[in-house]
Amino acid sequence: MDYRNATLDYYSKWLGRDSILSSFSKGSDVFYSKERDAIQYGYSKLLSLWIWKDQKRLLISYGESAKKGIMHLKNVTPEISSEELKKQLKTIYGAEVSHGVKYLYQPTMEIKSDAFLLSKAQYPEYLEFFMQIHPNCGNTNWLKEYFENMVDAGLCCGVMKQGILVSCTDAPGMPFLGERVQEIGINTIPAERGNGYAQNACALCVRQIIRSGKCPQWSTDIQNKASQKLAEKIGFRRFGEFFTLSL
Repeated sequence: MDYRNATLDYYSKWLGRDSILSSFSKGSDVFYSKERDAIQYGYSKLLSLWIWKDQKRLLISYGESAKKGIMHLKNVTPEISSEELKKQLKTIYGAEVSHGVKYLYQPTMEIKSDAFLLSKAQYPEYLEFFMQIHPNCGNTNWLKEYFENMVDAGLCCGVMKQGILVSCTDAPGMPFLGERVQEIGINTIPAERGNGYAQNACALCVRQIIRSGKCPQWSTDIQNKASQKLAEKIGFRRFGEFFTLSL
């Protein structure tokens, strides 16, 4: 599988221009995209600006709600620091900027794992686990169907300790290229974090995604150092940064 091209195609879809990350190798560009005027699957609000930044490229995709201030970003280059870019965005739009990291799967070896695939019969264990992660969740009527869909897809990978589910993957809905890529989500109950359980669960999930013919994806907030370290332990390498605003 060509993990690089699948990942480039996926984030090109987010930018709203097919294959732009494959064809645009250096420099900066600012362009309107209709994707910025629609709420994407799995999200609750518009992402009025979606920006990709790496060492050689800065690509700014904007929608109608961000159009008014876009002229101030026309001359920004890839050399701008991430902190300066966030500062400029905050000054121009007066909105909070989300800043994260995108990863590329580049396996050097298969990571061993003693995690297992959950079955539909294990929903009670999953429900107990979910409520430890989300103790303030007041409505779980949707959860069983979500769990069973993950099980059917072979993406509900967990680790048990003394009969209790302590870490488990999930499978976020993919707004683009769902037939080619799948992002990994992971949760571990607070008392068991830092013990390697998430690495075991995610290593199995990576294998399951590849067996299904898809490319694994990983994305996390710039401040989430634990998630970044975990990604690198299971075969991902930092690929680029992204910035979003909702206006």
